[in-house]
Amino acid sequence: MGKPLAPEHALDLIEGALERLEVMKVLLTSLGNAPVHINLSDLQISSGLCGIFDAICEDIGEGHHWLTEAMKEKEA
Repeated sequence: MGKPLAPEHALDLIEGALERLEVMKVLLTSLGNAPVHINLSDLQISSGLCGIFDAICEDIGEGHHWLTEAMKEKEA
């Protein structure tokens, strides 16, 4: 399989990041609306949220890389 086309690959990564942001929003909203106080300092909850945030940052960084590659190819 060849190298993915840069703009399409960047779009896929950014869409993935947006989906993860939506998941994070739902999780944080549900935690905020929970009838029982949930401690965000709980290791399992905070590491899960950090994992989602790390994946979002990674997707955005990769998306930036592929958009940069697309611009270089267009200029060439």
